[in-house]
Amino acid sequence: MFSLPTNALNNLCLNFFECILRDRISSIRSFDKILHYLILLHYRFGLTIKLIQLLKILFQNKQFKDELFSNKNLYYWLNCLVETFQSWSMFSMEFLDLFRQIICSSMPTKLNEIIQFLIQFSHQTLRALLINTLLRFIFRPRTLPRHILFSTLCSLLHLLIIDGSYSIDSLLVLAYNLIKRIRKTSSDNEIIEKYFKIHVIPMIIHIYRDIQKSHSNISISPAFVLIYEYCLNTLNYYCSSILTPSSPLNIISINEALLICPCTSCVRLQTFLIDPQISTLIFDLSTSIVPDHCLRHTLSKFPMLSIEYKHDPCTGREQTLIISKCGYEQEQKQLCFHLRRLLMQLHKI
Repeated sequence: MFSLPTNALNNLCLNFFECILRDRISSIRSFDKILHYLILLHYRFGLTIKLIQLLKILFQNKQFKDELFSNKNLYYWLNCLVETFQSWSMFSMEFLDLFRQIICSSMPTKLNEIIQFLIQFSHQTLRALLINTLLRFIFRPRTLPRHILFSTLCSLLHLLIIDGSYSIDSLLVLAYNLIKRIRKTSSDNEIIEKYFKIHVIPMIIHIYRDIQKSHSNISISPAFVLIYEYCLNTLNYYCSSILTPSSPLNIISINEALLICPCTSCVRLQTFLIDPQISTLIFDLSTSIVPDHCLRHTLSKFPMLSIEYKHDPCTGREQTLIISKCGYEQEQKQLCFHLRRLLMQLHKI
């Protein structure tokens, strides 16, 4: 085979890859290797009509579409593939449209994954075009308004800050939108546990890391400073004013207490939850032959309580149940201090 003329060998290679990509029965195990080989073919043959056709077939492959935003190995090789084309004019508009179609068809179910993919995309011109496609999809007018997830807004702000091609005003609008969503939450615990811990603080850390790793000298965006200062000020407030052991510790109101089971154990729990002066309740389980499932079920409705079982060292049976009100508050305070420490030591992370 290697004694064949160069042109014949080149055609054999291209035809071989076409057969692989057109095979709809067998699944392809590694698209990242196929991308690698296509890059080698490009270096060998240049951007020929046949190679462009192979790329179009690849982007139309259903398995490739499904894996594109979930397989991180593809990120690297797709970046390499794009970077091999030195001139933007060498891209056909049809090829770009195919890429847009993949993103648009995947958006409803893989929105956050697409944003993470674009954050790592290195070709600035192509990334700008794809970001515009993404923004048109997210914010396009609809007959029925679609709720945009908070996590999506966080990922979107991350993407636009790292991209660096959008105006300061547009980034500030998006940052203000995030803050408004948080302020609409009436529960302080939800702000700390749901928004800060899961979404906003990780977003700030990732943006800061990406800025530090970037070789394009991305400046700190005012939108990033706005979100950072809002979180730091809020955590400073919570760290200084969170519930202390001397504060009232009534978990539920009297009306809510009436909904609790009327059995003996649950009535004791009911009194404990209403009374702000009692911080600890102890149940002796050593005399109980059968576990108190009713009490366990009632306790499951109050995750803010600290529950600890003491066991008999000889038999291993549960001997004492200790219920505390202040444990949850202490955990919340520790979490606030931890999140604030992460923000204040951002340069060390």
